[in-house]
Amino acid sequence: MHLPQSFVFPDCTALLRGWRAAQNPHLECVRATSHAWIFSYCTFSKKDKASFIKHDFPSLAAWFMPDCSAERLRTLSDETCQAFVWDDLLDDGILTHDVDAAQALHDQVVELLSLRPEEMQDYEPKRDVLKALKDYFLRFCVDTNELTQRRYAACVIEYSEATTRLLKERVTGEGAAVRTVESHILDRRLTGGPMPPIVFIEYCYGLHIPDHLWNHESLIEIRNMASDLICGLNDLFSFNKEQAVGQTDNIVWLYLVQGLSLQGAIDACTALVTDQVDRFLAAEQRVPQSDDPRVAADVSRWIAACKELVAGVVEWYYRSGRYFFEDNKDARRTGIVKVLPRRVEAPVNVAALAPPAEKDDKLEKVYCRDVDSFDSSSSNSARPESVKAPEADALVAILFRLRHTSC
Repeated sequence: MHLPQSFVFPDCTALLRGWRAAQNPHLECVRATSHAWIFSYCTFSKKDKASFIKHDFPSLAAWFMPDCSAERLRTLSDETCQAFVWDDLLDDGILTHDVDAAQALHDQVVELLSLRPEEMQDYEPKRDVLKALKDYFLRFCVDTNELTQRRYAACVIEYSEATTRLLKERVTGEGAAVRTVESHILDRRLTGGPMPPIVFIEYCYGLHIPDHLWNHESLIEIRNMASDLICGLNDLFSFNKEQAVGQTDNIVWLYLVQGLSLQGAIDACTALVTDQVDRFLAAEQRVPQSDDPRVAADVSRWIAACKELVAGVVEWYYRSGRYFFEDNKDARRTGIVKVLPRRVEAPVNVAALAPPAEKDDKLEKVYCRDVDSFDSSSSNSARPESVKAPEADALVAILFRLRHTSC
């Protein structure tokens, strides 16, 4: 698939409509100790250790929770470092092609997190990455109630189960289904790892959200939209570097095979982010008011923290150097991203992606206003391409399905 030389990148900060982004002032006293902690558990080559330090995952934790104490930021920073080591272990490490070992790791995760904290003290995980998980989770348990502990354990087990399933599908091909935009969003909620830091909010700020509110549809929607925003924005930022190495597990590719140009796909992904912000704000208006002033204050702070977490992630995406390399270091200022050349000769594998959507005239009548928003004035006058027919027809069908899908 031929890609143009550049594309217009959206102002992702503006998409969040003023949501607060700030970095925790305790970062400097946490960074070195958190790095030393993860290196004490997990073995790195000299090159990998330098790369890990350069990515500065403790700074991501500091953008996650700008107002928590140094002690709780340290626990979150350790959790963040451990999560990236775990992810790399499955994606590009010794377990990448080992289905049995990946399943064994998942089984240990379930076994570990099914224990009460006092029982966990005597449990010795076999994998170093799970020894690190046990360490920070026990610290987490000291300052949380059993309800919050169960919530966190459940979302980590879900992440482990989903990433193990994904690895099996990738290695064996068994159970793999044709991916669509909708299935991609649902999978990314689990495999992208956004839920654990969202649950961590209660720990970081000493909050208590009762079950009847935590399970209310409005708070479920807020969690889902915060999760989808983190993953959708990550797809926008990571697409360029991923396409350079032939990776297609990205929503931008799904839009491309629906018939859109690269710019049309970027714009469609941007529209999806806008829709998710709308849904988050609409859910916020439906949150029931508690008669208990403390609970009401905790819920309000939790919602604000979800916004700060998403906005903080965007700042880290821009600043970390993980996504915008030397050729695109000015992308935030200019809004133009140069497409990186392919670094592998193997063709891009789009066989598992959904085929182009069929045109539906009824949809065009309902959603013509959405398509009209993708003209050259909606982003940047230097836009290399704009959405035109048949791209508009495909985009209409995509937007219709997204608006009528319960994610």
